[in-house]
Amino acid sequence: MDLVYDAWSIFQADIDFGKILWIRFFNLCSFLVIIFFAYLFIKIDVKMVVLIYIATNLATSLFCVFRKWTGLQHIGRISKEKVMDILKYGRYSMATRIGSSLLKGADSFIISFSAFMGPASVALYAIPLKYIEFIEIPLLSFATTAFPKLSKMSMENNTEGFKRIYYAYTGPIVYIFILIAAISLVLNKYFILILGGAKYLTTSPNITYVLMVFILYGMLMPLDRFTGVALDSLNRPDKNFQKVAVMTIANILGDVFAIFGLHYLFPSMPPITILLFVAVASIVFSVIGLFIGYHFLKKEIDISFSLIFSKGFAFYKELNKRLKNKEPLFQ
Repeated sequence: MDLVYDAWSIFQADIDFGKILWIRFFNLCSFLVIIFFAYLFIKIDVKMVVLIYIATNLATSLFCVFRKWTGLQHIGRISKEKVMDILKYGRYSMATRIGSSLLKGADSFIISFSAFMGPASVALYAIPLKYIEFIEIPLLSFATTAFPKLSKMSMENNTEGFKRIYYAYTGPIVYIFILIAAISLVLNKYFILILGGAKYLTTSPNITYVLMVFILYGMLMPLDRFTGVALDSLNRPDKNFQKVAVMTIANILGDVFAIFGLHYLFPSMPPITILLFVAVASIVFSVIGLFIGYHFLKKEIDISFSLIFSKGFAFYKELNKRLKNKEPLFQ
């Protein structure tokens, strides 16, 4: 499977997402087809599923090696300096991923430790978290596309090109997420019905307020994500890690105070109100992390926060003009 990831990394750097799509399609479809026929003709269990998974990933890896997509043919060009550079970058990148996972999972984990809150509170809090997971899907796609382009500009020391691409992605996407947030605020009850079912609304109707806080949090996600992508592209993963570490530690402390401190100070406070404060803590410390990341980015390259919005507005103004004139939308 590592060889598959090697191929993905190379194609991502080459901005060749078509081949990435084909690799994933071949990998997933081969797994599903074999599982389907195994289910029809033989007795299938967990062990069999694992073996099929390993076999399909091995087949995909061998296919990538055969097509010379993994870069193994260049293994003789490895130098100690390059390996050390990769290890230095990789350790911060891995630490950032771990911090991001803790940031997303800390709330539910700490809630589960409270005897007062109970499993019901964890289940309630899972609904707003599903909303965040849902809107992260397109954001991850945009970030994955922007990263190799920003990295290319950074390696070429093309500051203006870097800023142009940064604004071109961040500005329009911020407005998209503002629109998503506005629609979600209006239709928040329907999101709960879709994600959790009618019982969540009937047993705890105030969960809508927790979701509203997460909707506002989701509106800030493009600014935070692209700040991190820009720092990584500038070969400053250490700064991105520091940003995520501050956000994670502050969020955990905020969760502990909201869950245990508020219950101690106000024993009669209902669990749903405490969940609301937990959600507010997430958005507050995310804003703090956002400004820390922007401060780090500002020191590396002269990025203007206000230009993100003005460039995004100019993008949609030009798009509207093209629509009115019946011109091609993208050239």
